[in-house]
Amino acid sequence: MADRQHLSGPSPDDVSLSLRGNRVCSTSKQSKRGRKGSARRAQQFRSYILPTMQGNSRNNRRSQQRNSKQETFSSETMKFMLAQRRNYRDDLSSRELDELMEAEGDRNAGRVDQGVDVDTKPGGDGGKGVGSTVKDTVVPIYGTLVVEEKDIDAVRVMSLNMNGIGRWNENNIKLSRLKNVLRSYAVDVCGLQETNYNFRSLKSSQTLSSLLRHGDDRIQSVVSHNTRETENIGAFQPGGVATLLRDELTGFIKDRGKDDEGLGLFCYYSVEGNDGHITYFMSAYAPCKAPGIRTYYQHLQRFIQENRLATNPIDLFRDRVSSRIKRWRSQGHRVVLMMDSNENVTDGVLSRRLAGEGIRMREAVHKLTEGRGPPTHFRGSEKSNGAIDGIWVSDDLEVVGASYLPFDHEIGDHRPVMVDILSRSILGVPKKTIVRPKARKLSSRVPRIRNNYLSVVREKFKMHQVDKKTAFIGGACLLPPHPRCGGRNGEAG
Repeated sequence: MADRQHLSGPSPDDVSLSLRGNRVCSTSKQSKRGRKGSARRAQQFRSYILPTMQGNSRNNRRSQQRNSKQETFSSETMKFMLAQRRNYRDDLSSRELDELMEAEGDRNAGRVDQGVDVDTKPGGDGGKGVGSTVKDTVVPIYGTLVVEEKDIDAVRVMSLNMNGIGRWNENNIKLSRLKNVLRSYAVDVCGLQETNYNFRSLKSSQTLSSLLRHGDDRIQSVVSHNTRETENIGAFQPGGVATLLRDELTGFIKDRGKDDEGLGLFCYYSVEGNDGHITYFMSAYAPCKAPGIRTYYQHLQRFIQENRLATNPIDLFRDRVSSRIKRWRSQGHRVVLMMDSNENVTDGVLSRRLAGEGIRMREAVHKLTEGRGPPTHFRGSEKSNGAIDGIWVSDDLEVVGASYLPFDHEIGDHRPVMVDILSRSILGVPKKTIVRPKARKLSSRVPRIRNNYLSVVREKFKMHQVDKKTAFIGGACLLPPHPRCGGRNGEAG
């Protein structure tokens, strides 16, 4: 019995007795020295009880399993998982880790089913710069656009698959990097795919544009994700898209919207220039086949089964996107489509449909650069789908430059796509750059700030005799007009 007690450590009764004994002995001297009895009891609890509890607890076994699972992840996967934490300063809980592992497995399974090469060995694409991680994948820019040079009469459009926007706070690395990219490259329109976020879990004041706004930037956003399945859904929601408009283009907004079914297929803005000159900017994300129950593909599959539709998720997406664009084109409007098509952007099924009669749209990078473009996913290969991301433009828009940018591991695992389009083909008139004076924002809800502002205003009113001048103007503008107002025969000048 003694040996068993020695192996298992002190019993809780013995520890409780020792705690009470130490508490009695340390009432006077220890308190005078500034050391409280509660601090000593906490220290004794950590020294005696916690090791005993951790030795045979189920939590310890779970932590060991969690560590063994984490050792199998790459650094990029761990970065993504840590960004998804609900409590930013805490470790991943077992439930969060299981959910993220399942989602990561579903994404990888979808890429395999779509023919994407998931071999993570460095140089897996014939030594063309493809590495084991996004950071190791170094490729040159492909296309005719130079990001450092932008025509004053150009509207810059960017499309990006973010592979999840991460945790919603001001310290979000992805959104901080994207904010700098939008400002540094003077992007006017941005389409995001695979946001992987349930925006309904946020307050009405928490919008994507609020986190991407830099200072006094003017920016508007519209998002779309699956809103049909709401049970047991937290902040993570697979799929989803967003469309952003910045700077002068926000003054031309006519309408915005998303897919009618609430599946997160696409969302859009429309801008109107002179004489009903309307252009639509749409962001869309095509599903890829994946077996997991939490994937974007399976969300669409359940919708099809519930409504007894004779189709599949991929064809459903193609039909909804092409039919909406065809309606706009039949009305004489112009369209810019920012999309991750999960198939080749030149000879894929949806690309051929967009190039057909009634729509007449082509991918901009391949429109200006001959040949088959490079893979746009860091694990992709030219043997499979090649370039799966792109920006499609209607044939009545003037494109002056288009390129695939190099990989940026801080904002996603796909290559950003960037296109410059002449503003006169989008708005019907050249874009006018208006430089507005910067002013500090006044918060009238804070009494101290409000009172200081009012005191300054009263002082300036008194200094410039605003009350007397206002009274004089009021009397001079009465009818009949005052002679001192000027004008011939007493008429106001």
